[in-house]
Amino acid sequence: MPKRAEDEPLARLTLGVSADSQWRAHADVGHRFGEKGEWGIRVNGSYQNGDTPMDNQSQTSHVGALALDYRGERLRASVDLVDQEEQMDVLV
Repeated sequence: MPKRAEDEPLARLTLGVSADSQWRAHADVGHRFGEKGEWGIRVNGSYQNGDTPMDNQSQTSHVGALALDYRGERLRASVDLVDQEEQMDVLV
């Protein structure tokens, strides 16, 4: 689900690690611009890397999203760009 910039600015960073030594990071930043806040930008990104609960298996994944929008009195428009990749490695 694409996210849009809200009326209040947002800047959030979340970091974590699991017991299986898989770490992750997620950033979420959004802001509105213009006299009436008609232009919005929101950037979302996450990265995860490390061992999984399965023996001899590791996972790397990333997701990046950019949402641009315009909220005028008579027009609303938006553009969403998303990049996602996931890789699973199994050692035998």
